[in-house]
Amino acid sequence: MVGPMTRHSHAATAQSNAAANQPLLQALGAFQQGRPADCVRLGETILAKHAKDPGALHLLGVARLRLGDSDGSRLEKRRTKPSVKAATRR
Repeated sequence: MVGPMTRHSHAATAQSNAAANQPLLQALGAFQQGRPADCVRLGETILAKHAKDPGALHLLGVARLRLGDSDGSRLEKRRTKPSVKAATRR
């Protein structure tokens, strides 16, 4: 049986996750609406706080590619690749 405190903590976690994802959802919405420059601006804002956010890195790379910046999209791709050291560490 789930007690009232457990239900409250689950609700608080869900609200916290939704708030944390809001900037990424805004960036995705901008991209889907054909505004890749706005998507880039929002993606850079996210990365200023969370430098390795995989969703923001991916979306920023795709938006930069849409704007014709193939060098910028490659940069984002490199930032998301795990390092060889990290991949071989156990």
